[in-house]
Amino acid sequence: NRLYMRHLMWAVALCVTAARPTIAAECEATLQHYDKLSIGMPEARVIELVGCNGDVTSSMESATATSKTLEWQHPGGASYLTVYLENGRVSMKSQYGLK
Repeated sequence: NRLYMRHLMWAVALCVTAARPTIAAECEATLQHYDKLSIGMPEARVIELVGCNGDVTSSMESATATSKTLEWQHPGGASYLTVYLENGRVSMKSQYGLK
């Protein structure tokens, strides 16, 4: 039982580490990324296009639906890309100051 718990703790730690967003210096959203995003696009494709995970700024789950907001913010907050997901697909996108 203790061995199982130790393995479970390592698995959780690995998942958390893998899900952590890439450091902003390595990945910044651009206007080109924004333009390539389309309504209905799966979350995995969004992350693939931008090149890293965004920060989850809100998340909600019910028995019939899930929603999540992802944001990529430029260091200093001068610009950002926000993607709204419903059931794992883009439902809306917005940006401010991207170049």
